[in-house]
Order: sequence, then structure tokens, then C-alpha cells
Amino acid sequence: MKTNLIDYLLFFKPRPGFVVTPIIIDINFGVFFLMVIAGLGFNEFKAADLLAWGGNYRPYTMGGQWWRLLTSIFLHGGIGHVGMNMIFLFFTGLFLEPVIGSGRYLAAYFFTGTAAGVGSMLWYSAVSVGASGAIFGLMGVCISLLISPIINWSATKIVIGIAVIFMVYYYLYGFNSGIDNVAHIVGIISGMFTGYLFYPAVKQRRMVR
Repeated sequence: MKTNLIDYLLFFKPRPGFVVTPIIIDINFGVFFLMVIAGLGFNEFKAADLLAWGGNYRPYTMGGQWWRLLTSIFLHGGIGHVGMNMIFLFFTGLFLEPVIGSGRYLAAYFFTGTAAGVGSMLWYSAVSVGASGAIFGLMGVCISLLISPIINWSATKIVIGIAVIFMVYYYLYGFNSGIDNVAHIVGIISGMFTGYLFYPAVKQRRMVR
């Protein structure tokens, strides 16, 4: 029982080759629990509270508060939202971070998350939060590398399955509940572009290793 508990907690613990993903997960859950402790709810937060904590909102963001493009990717609408996103982020990072390196992985997370936020801001006028745009971006990086000759397809079946489930879930759920699918589309496109830019360095990294 003790060993199982320790193994479970390692989900949140950085380790060699897998540093950035657990830290991002810890930050996301940390922000969520701070909002819970502040008495803002648990299952679902109000839009006004998400805005006050740094949600992406066109009038504010375009009014000069550009930092909201970053803070919004660490905010979530409730326990279901953050829980589902962090599960997919964990499995995506488990595959991708060791392949491209922690520095590139972090850059991809912020770049695609920000790009997704810009797309959302230009398309919608509602408050937008969540890491799913950045996660779709990381999926885009995966796609770019999976269609290249440097990744062994036979070793990536689980990752491909997770990516398909993630995308189908969010698109089907999004069309029924008003989830920001524009951010997801921009995220995956920017991620594929990022993966293409990373290709030479990742190829060299794998040859050296």
C-alpha cells in the first residue's frame, strides 16, 4: 500500500528527462486548489472569478493586459476541467518531453498555449481558460515528429491512441458545451509548425543519444 501511494505521488514529481511536465501539472493543480481555498467553488468556478485570477478576455487582453495569454493556460473552470487536462498532459509529456528535451518542450507549451489564446481572443468575447490549447499544441508537435522518420511508429501506439481519444473527446464535448474549439485548432496547427521547426535539432539529439 505504501509503495503504491509513493508510485502515485511520483505523478507530480520531476525526474531526469521528465522535469517540465510534472512542474506544469503541479502549478495547474496548485492554482486550482488556491481558488478552492479562497472559497470560489470546486466543481465549477464563476466567469468573474476566472477573470479576476487572470482569464483571457478580449477587452482586457487587447486593452494591454497581454499577460493574460499566459496566466489563462494555468487556470481551469473546475475539478473536471483541470483533472482531464492534466491526465492528457501527463501522458503526452511522458512520451514527448524525453524525445525533444525539456527546454523545447517548455517552449512548445508556452508558444502553442499563447497562440491558442490569441486565436480564442480574436474569435470569442467570453472569458477563456485552460491548458487544453497548449496540450493540443503538444499533440501537434507529436504529429509532426510521428510522421517523420526519426520516431519508431511501433513504440508510439499508446501515444497515438491517447491523442485520438483526447481530440475526439474535446471536439465532441466542445460542440455540445461551448468549449473553445478555436483555441484547440490553433493549438494543434501551431504545434505542428513548432514540431517542424524542432525536427533538425531533435534528429541531431537522437543521433547523438
